[in-house]
This record gives sequence, structure tokens and C-alpha cells, in this order.
Amino acid sequence: MSEDDPWLLYFVVKTILYVALVWQGFRVLHPTRAPSNALVGVLGMLRLLMGFLVAIPLFAVGVKVFGVLGGGTGAMIATYLLLYPVTRWVEWGLVEYLIQPEAWSLVAPRSQALRWRVLCVVLTCVPDVALLSLGTYGPFRPYMC
Repeated sequence: MSEDDPWLLYFVVKTILYVALVWQGFRVLHPTRAPSNALVGVLGMLRLLMGFLVAIPLFAVGVKVFGVLGGGTGAMIATYLLLYPVTRWVEWGLVEYLIQPEAWSLVAPRSQALRWRVLCVVLTCVPDVALLSLGTYGPFRPYMC
């Protein structure tokens, strides 16, 4: 991996982060359930896959929004912030459902779930915004997950 192409590091960081957030989700949302490391790993990887599947159509929308905003690094970050946090809210809501389906709500989660989901959205957006701030990847790559 060269410093000119930070994408491998990006995917490693995202994978570790997703698995850690799933593990934290079990601790916060379902403390009586002790999941296996394999289950936590599978759900973390499932979340990563979910990001890939959603990223392609989101990228198509993002390119249009980026064009309307006039291009440049500022427009790139604004486009990202307009589209991705809401998408991440839904994606992490689905992971929450897999962890604790009996108390799940996509729109109005209870306070513990709300705090966990906000943490997930914020922490998973930070690596993206950091990479986008480099300003070298067009509006953003379609596989930003």
C-alpha cells in the first residue's frame, strides 16, 4: 500500500470498526446475550457488505448532487454529508434489528439504541470524511461503505 492509495488501510479500518461496533452493540443492546466471536465477525462483515450494496446507487445520486454543488472538495464533503449519514442510520438500524429484534425501531429507537446508533453513524463517517478531505478521488468512490 502506498501513501498515494490509502484505500487498503481504509477497508482494514472500516472492517475492524464495524466488527467492534457490532460487539459494542451486543454489550449495549442485548447485555444478556453473549454472542460468539464468529457471530460478531459475521455481522460486522455483513454490515460491510451492506455498505457495498448500497454504495453503488448512492454513488449515482452523489455524482448528480456533487455536480449541482459545483464540484471541489467542499462540494464533495457536502454531498457526502447530505447522503451518507441518513443511509448509515438505516444500515445500522438493520444491524440493530439483527442484534435485538424484539425492541427494534428504525425511526425512534429507545435511548440506549439511539446512543449506539448515533455513535455508529459518527464513527463510520469519520474515515470517509478524512479520506474525502484529501480531495483526490472525484466526488467519491462508489465503494465507500
